Amino acid sequence: MAWFKWSRVLTSKEKGRLGVASLFALNRALLFKWIWRFHNDKNTLWARFICAVYGNSGGINKRLKVSYNSNWVCIMNEINRLKDNNMDRMKFLKKRVDFCVADKLDQNAVASTLRCSPRNGVEMDQYSALAEILEGVILPVMSDRWTCALTGPGDFSASSSRKFIDEKSIVGVNQQTRWIKVVPSKINILPWKVRFDFLPTRLNLSRRGVEIQSIVCPTCNMEVESSSHVFFSCSLVKVIYRKIASWWELSYSNFRISMIGLIGCWRLE
Repeated sequence: MAWFKWSRVLTSKEKGRLGVASLFALNRALLFKWIWRFHNDKNTLWARFICAVYGNSGGINKRLKVSYNSNWVCIMNEINRLKDNNMDRMKFLKKRVDFCVADKLDQNAVASTLRCSPRNGVEMDQYSALAEILEGVILPVMSDRWTCALTGPGDFSASSSRKFIDEKSIVGVNQQTRWIKVVPSKINILPWKVRFDFLPTRLNLSRRGVEIQSIVCPTCNMEVESSSHVFFSCSLVKVIYRKIASWWELSYSNFRISMIGLIGCWRLE
């Protein structure tokens, strides 16, 4: 019996779910890695072969209309399908041109590289502020290279691409999942299930058409066996809470609190 949709498991923790990676997004991210390699390894034999068959751009950003099928055509078709679903990874690839900027900064004055000298007034004030910012800046002399805007260093990451595709294809909630990293994942998943009422309590089983003799809690026979009752209001649970409080040498008083209220007090790490 499925207690929740698989999309709830795949959606990120920032959107209130478990953040398990989907194979759909991971496979597409690994396919896109070939696009990254094609841009950055143009001198390799396989990249030169792609250029010879599909043009210098490799057929990227174009709809390949060929009568045959190949691995590269399949990759391009999958990338185009992502674009059609508003998941364009190509827009995060940018060609970085460092040597032109470095050549300009090598000049004695930045003003000499401009088309016209700054005039008095606002233009001169803006130029002075720009010159102050650029003072002492040294750029390395290096060839053009492609960067990925999804990561800080600019290098391609299959993980960041997978997260981007998952976030675009899966809809979650606006509240983050509270997660404590110092405890095992299965302990974190339990309060998550209680929060969204995904546990097989008697009340939930009856709602799903399972025939049971009674939905009353078999331990106390006082209330309906729900997630909130099992963890907070059952008499057995209160006895356990008293023992824990005594173990920690703390005073105990009866309370009633919802699981959502308790999780809201946790620290997100």
